[in-house]
Amino acid sequence: MPVIPPTTIAFLLLFAVAVLTARQRDATFLIDAAFVALYARYPMPATLGLIVVQAGVRRVPTLARECAVLLRVEEPAGWTLHALLFALPGLRVYAAAQPFAATGATTALAAPVAHLTPLPIAKWWPLVQEQPDKRPHALVLGPSGQGKSWLMEAFSRTRDGQLLVIQPNKRLGDWQGIAVVQCADDGSFLPIARAIEWMRGEFARRGGAMKRGDPGPWLTIVWDELPLCIDQLGDLARRTVVQIITAGRPRKMRLIGGSNSARVAAIGLDGFGDLTFSCAIISIGSFAVTKLPVLESVRWPACLEVDGKSAIAVDRSAIPQVLHMPVAAGRVIDLTPAVCLETKAENSQIAAPSVSDRPDRQTDEADRVTEKQQRLERYAGMRAMGYSREMATQKIHAEGGALDNNEWRDAGELLARRMGTAPRKLKKAAPDQAA
Repeated sequence: MPVIPPTTIAFLLLFAVAVLTARQRDATFLIDAAFVALYARYPMPATLGLIVVQAGVRRVPTLARECAVLLRVEEPAGWTLHALLFALPGLRVYAAAQPFAATGATTALAAPVAHLTPLPIAKWWPLVQEQPDKRPHALVLGPSGQGKSWLMEAFSRTRDGQLLVIQPNKRLGDWQGIAVVQCADDGSFLPIARAIEWMRGEFARRGGAMKRGDPGPWLTIVWDELPLCIDQLGDLARRTVVQIITAGRPRKMRLIGGSNSARVAAIGLDGFGDLTFSCAIISIGSFAVTKLPVLESVRWPACLEVDGKSAIAVDRSAIPQVLHMPVAAGRVIDLTPAVCLETKAENSQIAAPSVSDRPDRQTDEADRVTEKQQRLERYAGMRAMGYSREMATQKIHAEGGALDNNEWRDAGELLARRMGTAPRKLKKAAPDQAA
């Protein structure tokens, strides 16, 4: 059964008492209507006021008789007010309830909309990340400067498979270690247009490969600033967005789209609004406060909508810690133009030092240190997302690896230092003080 907002309940009850007042010619119903209007806006004062009125009318016989004559009823403040006193609190509780079914991973969403505590990242993150067959795509909506790009980067760093990133206006500190398709040096969108053409070719190639079996590994396309790209590239960008959301799942293509506008037309889905049901929609900042006003007091407001259901508050405070997680170079698709690649290769041959001059032992040691640091960063990110040791062990074992308990502990200390929650260590006493 769908949620009934409190304002809708109040309107229906007001309409009902107006009809009863006109048909029965009984002024008592006007008192009912006034109470309903007060209760819809101020539930507790209206309830207390009703109790006081009922108690006063019933306990003063003279006042009761005068009200009975004046209102043309046998019992002043009769059954109608008394029934509303007990019925409306139950209706308001029902209106605040969520309609999510308690099955599968959506059990975590069966919480009141107005709950002040956002859902922890460990409970809502898998709903976006780990169910590609059910929710292959995600849309991150929010005004500029409120963490939209960070959230998209965190999603990409915690996914498996191939990765393609398009961000027209990339900042210097974003996407460390990940190739990004962005505007050319002259500000043109030609590199992004070439990337879109590559995506359309990959879409067709995977469609043909489906006839022979597996189309290939999952490909996540992170596409920020969709309204800007659609404004600059028109139907080329718009048709590509529709194609990926419509038929990307069987081709193992997933979209993480970013937009500073919540309008359907702005993200290229004008006329295809129901396609958003295939997406997990994360609204942040003032967009989230508009959907859930209770988030106005939260430092990092965010809400999640899945399967077309109502929004629920989610916690994204751990996102900065997830941004340290490494991404294997082989996962990232680099669509740098071929000319630039050749120039880059020539420069690297001239400027790069010869690795053969270094002793093999030193090279191996440097590689081991780098790999360990990457594992620590990954473990710290998993801890920030709420992974327990058992959950992390299962995930890494499924990938063919093994969890190092010492590194897991060191990652916890690393995360605590970054978040400023590292325990203080007692200083050792000097020898003369110890004596």
